[in-house]
Amino acid sequence: MSIRNQILTVFSLLLILALSVPYIHFRAVITGHILEQTEDSAQKQLRLLSGILSREDRIKGAYDLQVLLQEMGKDLNLRLSYIYREGRVIADSGVSWNKIPELEDHSNRPEVRKALAGKIGQSIRYSQSLHTRFMYLAVTTPKIGTLEPGILRLAMPYSQVSSVLRPIHLDMLLVAFASILLSIGLSWLLARRIGNHIGVLSRRTAHIGDNEHYEPIHLKTTKELSPLVSSLNALVERVNQDFAIISRQKMELEAVLDNLGEGVMLFDEEKKVRLANKALQETALISGRPLGRKPLELIRSLALDEALDRCIASQQDLEPLKLKITIPGQRSFDCRIVSVRSVLNDEREFLVVLKEVTEQKRLEQMRKDFVANVSHELKTPLTSIKGYAEAIIEGPAGKHESVQGFMQIILKNAGKMDTLIQDLLQLAKLESLQERVKLSLVDLPSAINRAWEICAPLAEEREVDLNLRLPEGRIEVMSDQDQLVRVLVNLIENALKYGPHGQTISIRAEADRNDWVVAVEDQGPGIPASIQGRLFERFFKAEVEFSGSRTPGSGLGLSICKHILENQGGQIWVQSPATEQMDGTIFFFSLPRHA
Repeated sequence: MSIRNQILTVFSLLLILALSVPYIHFRAVITGHILEQTEDSAQKQLRLLSGILSREDRIKGAYDLQVLLQEMGKDLNLRLSYIYREGRVIADSGVSWNKIPELEDHSNRPEVRKALAGKIGQSIRYSQSLHTRFMYLAVTTPKIGTLEPGILRLAMPYSQVSSVLRPIHLDMLLVAFASILLSIGLSWLLARRIGNHIGVLSRRTAHIGDNEHYEPIHLKTTKELSPLVSSLNALVERVNQDFAIISRQKMELEAVLDNLGEGVMLFDEEKKVRLANKALQETALISGRPLGRKPLELIRSLALDEALDRCIASQQDLEPLKLKITIPGQRSFDCRIVSVRSVLNDEREFLVVLKEVTEQKRLEQMRKDFVANVSHELKTPLTSIKGYAEAIIEGPAGKHESVQGFMQIILKNAGKMDTLIQDLLQLAKLESLQERVKLSLVDLPSAINRAWEICAPLAEEREVDLNLRLPEGRIEVMSDQDQLVRVLVNLIENALKYGPHGQTISIRAEADRNDWVVAVEDQGPGIPASIQGRLFERFFKAEVEFSGSRTPGSGLGLSICKHILENQGGQIWVQSPATEQMDGTIFFFSLPRHA
């Protein structure tokens, strides 16, 4: 039901109720007042008739009284009865003389009982003998003629009273009905006016947000609706401001997205594109509009499609997912998938960012190939230089002191170059996965002891002891034993080189979920936080960065450790200073406990 009809219905019901109650009340009051006046008039007539009859000398018997009552009743349009005190009717103008004996006993009539009690009896009831409704009044009278004292009763047809009341009731009803009609009409006009205003406000409100700019509402309305109009105009102003902000932010976002070097796509939970920037089409060579299409329709990569399936299948918001994909034409991309949840309807969307790394990957491969080729090419002549240098030292020419000194320098630097070339070749193999890693269960304490034996000469030189803290029982990791020993040797040698003389190196192992975590801790000066992120880069030497000193080393040891461990499903990281200390460094690495 519309508000107009609701207002009209409520107003009409209230008006009908408000007018019906006074109508009923005043009708009862007026009816009572008319009846009271009629009764008072009838009482006066009854007393007058009683006095007339008591002085009438023509009445010799009951018949004479019957004749006289009929004459008076006809003239006055009344029914007159004379009743003895025991209730027997002697005369009645309403019936013929011969039917008087047939009248029933009237001693039980209300007006008769009241008259016998010394009051003026009064009642209104239906007469069974005359079949009409009467108003009865009765008084006791003294002796009439030769008749005994009795009761004179007057009966007035109620129709006489009704004829007086009917016009009054009809006028009151017409006035009430006219008032109701007038009030309903006024209510309808008021409801229509309010309904029209509300309709205008509703239509204008429904279109707020359809356009970027919405005009304020100008409406002359009632005092009660004015605050609503003011509130809506304030809302319109805020909406206009928000539209301006959103439009500006949208333009800025589109400008940023379109000028990004990376391709950006936004997928919904049905894996359909909802947003894409221009760089996506240029980067991934997509033809046609990408909106509404599936990932395989845009980029032919099963890895990307499966990664999106995993993200959608997960009911929780995962950490950003990173993967590398390759599309036909040997084009490579770094891909990042981020789950985004809407604050309005809690709907999830998935942002995919594609960065082409084809050129970087090509250059990286060229660099690796160059390092591997140069290292391989240098290895043969360097071996020859070392061999000839050793031959000269052992030959007759090596007996000269100056020649021997020069040859020792040549031999020493050739050894450094040979170590560097060996490290470069090893690193190139690890990066290109030329050597297949054969993983097996390796006893960790045995590998640590073997690595310590290799480093024993340097440990004795620097007077450093080993503090080995391992849990009881067998400790086995999935690894290649020779490569694991090399990792341990590199870490122990670094601890020996950078730690002080006469101190202790600690090695411990702890179980962590499915891995064993090994920690190699020294008591050296520590590594500044500013360079810790670069420790595992090739050719990076920490001592040059923060102390300016140089120690023997190629700067490839930690990079080799990193590649060995990653190829075996492990990780390596650093903590400096050591826990609850001002200095010292701990290198951690992890390896799986089982396949």
